[in-house]
Amino acid sequence: MNILYCCPFDTSIPTGKNRATRHKIEALKEIGDAVTIIVPGKVGRRLSRVFTGVICELRCILAIVIKNKKIDYYISRGDVGLFSVPLAKAFGILTMREIHCGPFEELTLLKKPKPVKLYLKLVFYYSFIVNKMSDVRIYNNPMLKEHFVKEGWGNENDIVSYNGGSPDAVVSISKESAMKKYSLNSNVKYLVFVGSTSKWRGVDLLIDLQKEFDKNNDNIKIICAGGKVTKEMDPDGIVINVAPLDDIGCAELIKCADACLLPVADNRVSPGSPLKLYDYMINGRPIIGQQKMPGYSDEIKRYDVGITVDFYDSSEARNLIVEFIEGAEALKLYSKNAENSFDDYNWVSRVKDWFIYGSQSA
Repeated sequence: MNILYCCPFDTSIPTGKNRATRHKIEALKEIGDAVTIIVPGKVGRRLSRVFTGVICELRCILAIVIKNKKIDYYISRGDVGLFSVPLAKAFGILTMREIHCGPFEELTLLKKPKPVKLYLKLVFYYSFIVNKMSDVRIYNNPMLKEHFVKEGWGNENDIVSYNGGSPDAVVSISKESAMKKYSLNSNVKYLVFVGSTSKWRGVDLLIDLQKEFDKNNDNIKIICAGGKVTKEMDPDGIVINVAPLDDIGCAELIKCADACLLPVADNRVSPGSPLKLYDYMINGRPIIGQQKMPGYSDEIKRYDVGITVDFYDSSEARNLIVEFIEGAEALKLYSKNAENSFDDYNWVSRVKDWFIYGSQSA
C-alpha cells in the first residue's frame, strides 16, 4: 500500500490539529509500504499560510507526476488539492479527503478581523470544492457525514473515523507530585478540563456547573487548562484557570483529576472528535461527557470509561456528578478500562480503518 499524504500546516506544533496530524502521519508510516509526506518544511514554516498552501500543492503535483504508478492513495486536507486531486484521479489514484467541520460555520464563531475572516472564507471555499471532488471523504463525526450526504456533498460510502490516542500524552509524574506542583488541596475533589476555550467547546457550561457545586457547598472545583477563560465567560472567576499550558502541563493536570470533563456546545453541524477524550483515557482518568452526542457519549459508553450528563441542565448534571465521584470502586474500574483499551483507540487502529472502508468505497 503506497500513500501520498499532504496537509499545508506545520505539524511540528505540539498542540491541537497539528499534533494530531503528526500522529496520523506516524501511523500511516507504520501501516504503509511506501509513504510520501508533504507538509511545510523549515523554510515553509516561516512563510504565510497563503504561500505554504501553494508550495505544498505544487509539491503534490510534482509527486503525482513522478510517482503516479507507485501511489495507491492520495490523502489531503485543508487548502491543497484543487489541481492535484483531479490530476491524481486522472492517473487512477484513489483520492481521500479529511473533513473536520461543515463549510464556513466556524467563521461566525471566530473573533477575527474582517480581512482575516475574508481570507479564511476563501480558504474554506477552496477546501469545500476539493472535499466534493475527492473520491472518498473521511469525517471525524457521523453527524458531519450525515450533513454532507444530506446536502449532496458526499455519499454513503464515505468514512467516519474518530481521533485517536498517543502515548506522548502520558507523563510519569505521580498524582501527589502533580497536586503539589500546582498547589492543589488534597481534600478537594478536582474535575479537570484541558480542551480549548473556543466557543464550540462549551466552557460556559462549566461555569454554570461550578455555580451549582458552590451553591450546594460541594467540595468540588473545576480546573480549566486548555486556554484562557475570559471575563466574558466567567466574570466572577469561579473556576480555576491554569492557562495557557502546553501538552505536558495539561497531562500533569489530568493526573490531578478525580475525573475529567468533556462538555461541548451545540452550535455547529458536528461536535467533532475531541482529542482530549483520548488524552484522558490514556492517562487512566474517568470521564464525564455530554450525553447523546456522537463522538462523546458513544465512545465513553463503548469503552466503559465514565458517565454522560447533560451539561445544559447544570442542576441535574451536578447531582449525577456528585454521586459519580463518590463511588471510589467504580472510578477505579473506569480508570482501568480507559488504560486497558488503548489498542482499540490508538492512531494506528484508527488510520487502518480508512483503508478498510476506503477500498470498499472505491
